[in-house]
Amino acid sequence: KLSNDPLGAPESGVPENEQLLGVVKVGHQPVELLLAHRFDAELGQVWTVSQETVAQIDRLYDAHGYGWLGDHAPVALFAVSLAELQLWQWLGILVGLLVSWFVSRHLGRWTVRLLQHAARRTVTQWDDAVALALDGPAGFLFWAGTLVLVARWLGLTPAAWVVARYLCKLLALAGVGWFLVRLVDHGARRVRETAKDRSLVGFLPVAIRIVKVFVVVLLGLAALDVIGVNVVAGLGALGIGGVALAFAAQKTLENLFGTAAIAGDRPFEVGDFVAIGQDTGTVEEIGFRSTRLRTVARTRVTVPNGVIAAGRIENYSARDRILYNPVLTLVYSTTEAQLTAVIEGVKRLLGSHPKVHQEEYRVRFAAFGENALRVEVWCWVATRDYLEYTA
Repeated sequence: KLSNDPLGAPESGVPENEQLLGVVKVGHQPVELLLAHRFDAELGQVWTVSQETVAQIDRLYDAHGYGWLGDHAPVALFAVSLAELQLWQWLGILVGLLVSWFVSRHLGRWTVRLLQHAARRTVTQWDDAVALALDGPAGFLFWAGTLVLVARWLGLTPAAWVVARYLCKLLALAGVGWFLVRLVDHGARRVRETAKDRSLVGFLPVAIRIVKVFVVVLLGLAALDVIGVNVVAGLGALGIGGVALAFAAQKTLENLFGTAAIAGDRPFEVGDFVAIGQDTGTVEEIGFRSTRLRTVARTRVTVPNGVIAAGRIENYSARDRILYNPVLTLVYSTTEAQLTAVIEGVKRLLGSHPKVHQEEYRVRFAAFGENALRVEVWCWVATRDYLEYTA
């Protein structure tokens, strides 16, 4: 929110002569849009786009502009539009679908051949079944991935980009479902060939149907969730039993996927001091369903892994240095010379301290407070140990 004050308002982390207009994401990195203040002899107080923001224009255009195809498309293809997409974009979608399918089909075949060759060199049999099951579905998965790239190159509108993401996710789900069904078939064939218990072979067709139905239902629910349907509410319409099953399965699957997410991302390890939501403590155990923390009060807190994966995690043990950001208050009777002396004195203290990160520290007059002048200190203390930091 911009200030109505012609001179702007102080903002934390923003230079005094600049105002933060907004933040735009480029990939996973935020780009700040800043306005710079200057005095013009003819115009008076003037706000212009800051040099830092101007320097980011190319990056912003690369991320949110028409892209290479749009920049090089003939002007005539911009004259016709349908459903908020221009003619060159529709042609790009058509060509992208065909070319990406051709490329993905061959990529899938080459990948499966490599996997089959690698699987034949191992003693185990499960990898052979996986490689065989991927013959076909691998092309679908590659197709979904390449279509995401094609959509990024076409400079789609936000609404069209949402639809494209939905379609790519559904296509990927179709590939996963096809793979799982083929894996069940190959696994069943393997069991049929090697099973010594003939009763197991007799039960196999029923088991295959049950597993396939479960896979189809699970993927159907996942597809509904992708397009924004409230799956839990839909299951609740089936009756009390459906509600109970939906809620029970939701929490179980949530915790299972949460465990997988923790194992993949590794946001913390046993022994780290972390903050998970409102709970803070040392990680004692990462279980299959939940994670246990030992708090500063020596109590034990158990947090479901699904809650952890969906929430905010702050790992204090992973920081390489600690922020020191106090605000000094001076009485209003402080003179300009005294204020300057305080600021320069604090700077000398920070500059001479061996534990202060010397590349970035600053001391500046921040604002006129209610009862005092406010001087902000910003520096990093080169330690990971909080006890050493407070010593």
